[in-house]
Amino acid sequence: MENSNFSMTLMECRQVLDTFDNLVVIDSKGYIRYLSPDMYFMIEAYNKKPVPDDVIGRHISDVHYVSKVTNALETGRPMKTAFYFSSNVTNVARIEPVYRDGELVGAIDYDLFTDGNKLRKFVDMAGKYVEGGHDGFESLYLDSDDSGQRMEYHNFDLSTEDCRSIFDTFVRLIITDEKGRIRYLSPDIDTPVSDACGMDITDVYPVSRIKEVLETGRVIQAEFYSHHGSLNITRIEPVISEGKITGAIEYTIIESRSDLKAFLEKVDEYTDVGILNFENTFESMYDSSKKNRSIKYTINNIIGDSKAMRKLRTEIANISENNATVLITGKTGSGKELVAHSIHNLSLRADKSIVSVNCAAIPDSLFESELFGYEEGSFTGAKRGGKKGYFEEADGGTLFLDEVDQLPYHVQPKLLRALQEKEITPVGGKTRDIDIRVIAATNKDLLKMAEEGLFREDLYYRLNVVEIHVPPLAERREDIPMLIDLQMKRLCRVLFKDIKGVSDDVMKAFFSYDWPGNVRELFNVLERGMINCRGDVLQFDDLGVFGAKLRPANLDLFLESEAPLEEVRNRAEEAAIRKVLEMAGGNRSLAAKMLKISRTSFYEKLNKLGIR
Repeated sequence: MENSNFSMTLMECRQVLDTFDNLVVIDSKGYIRYLSPDMYFMIEAYNKKPVPDDVIGRHISDVHYVSKVTNALETGRPMKTAFYFSSNVTNVARIEPVYRDGELVGAIDYDLFTDGNKLRKFVDMAGKYVEGGHDGFESLYLDSDDSGQRMEYHNFDLSTEDCRSIFDTFVRLIITDEKGRIRYLSPDIDTPVSDACGMDITDVYPVSRIKEVLETGRVIQAEFYSHHGSLNITRIEPVISEGKITGAIEYTIIESRSDLKAFLEKVDEYTDVGILNFENTFESMYDSSKKNRSIKYTINNIIGDSKAMRKLRTEIANISENNATVLITGKTGSGKELVAHSIHNLSLRADKSIVSVNCAAIPDSLFESELFGYEEGSFTGAKRGGKKGYFEEADGGTLFLDEVDQLPYHVQPKLLRALQEKEITPVGGKTRDIDIRVIAATNKDLLKMAEEGLFREDLYYRLNVVEIHVPPLAERREDIPMLIDLQMKRLCRVLFKDIKGVSDDVMKAFFSYDWPGNVRELFNVLERGMINCRGDVLQFDDLGVFGAKLRPANLDLFLESEAPLEEVRNRAEEAAIRKVLEMAGGNRSLAAKMLKISRTSFYEKLNKLGIR
């Protein structure tokens, strides 16, 4: 129902928004309009990288990769309990679409429970209310997370009208000043008066515990109102500005016994499958993230504003919450290893190790012992005490099998059994249980290889529970300027250069080139060019042989060079070598054999042409 119960300034609205736990507000396109100060710490803990101060106007998928708030934009419906299982911490949020005059104008996402410890206390207390056998009022007091909540960020781009639409979205929201006088009542609260603004909360809503919170400054994480079969669970928090209590808010987190029952059933379900963590707190996750900022890759390293890269980051965030086996496909140099590390570092296993294995680098005869380990004396030359295999090293964490298409056929049945039975048998040893997640990557068509008898079909389907395809650079050319800018800034620090960018001609050529080596090739070209560059802008002449390759195929241009015939020859050789490397799946020894030259000569050509 419509009411006139609103009397707040924009500054007061902002102070109230800052009080909600980890609140995100987006517009109808998914762009951030508001991000609460404590949400910066939460996102930093998830992403394991600092969050830029100014996030207004950026798409939520570019800042908070695991956020599910856009679900409300797609469906137009709320998610009363949205569970997040990332970085080994359980987070429970509520997501609501924001409507104004019947039009969907955005969505909000705010936390109900920030970590497992608080959730456990709530669940222990809530059980007695499910079947309706308990009436009365009962409060659950818990310490609140106030991490950095008074810090200043460029996090707000809302009008008073926007704020009121957001307040109207919360269920049974009450806002008072420091004396308990009403400043706002949401339309879904029935009152005996038409305009409650300025009235004392006890005169309008006598059961509210807001006055107690104003006196003590203590947060009531869950206030159970149970009477004659009805149930309403609210949260009451003080509004604090410059260290002083300036008001309080109360809002519903669970609306009925049926909603509470559904919530507890979800908790039981997730507990049974082992993905709900009652132990780790948000604080422990944040402390861990600060210690692990030296980790190799996170989802922050997946650069690009293109639709393809946003879709990729969303897919990574979605699968991070489970332990399903993942197959990453994509061409050489597209970033498959980066994706594998990003999945691990967002997952429940983030506090454990990720062990990377390049299947193309292990001789066939050593594969079994390298993967599964061996016992002392199991074969001639075995080390005293035996050796752990990669599976055991990754126990509790993630095993990344890169270039899995190079896995010898005779080892594939044992890998299949390890995936199916969650157990391994070291060479000469006894079977033992393991707890790992396997992520595999390939630039080949494994299904086609299976049809040709080169790869086990049953293993293919076991690896391909979830498939993520990394798009080649040619399919996301709009990301090239961003990639160039970031890489050149990094290389300027490493090479002690001060290069501002690339010339317009070079940028046009970069856009027209197909980049068979993808991002890796782009970065390699930039590094070679910056080493040669003597000015402050990268020019064609700085790119050497590659620059000639990017120019139009005009003989006059080649004749202008100092050694035109050599330049043509180099260009043809580079194209042939890249093609053979692609056919060989990146296996350099095999590529040398296919070209019928020695490994030494092959590596000399790679160095000469700058191919990595």
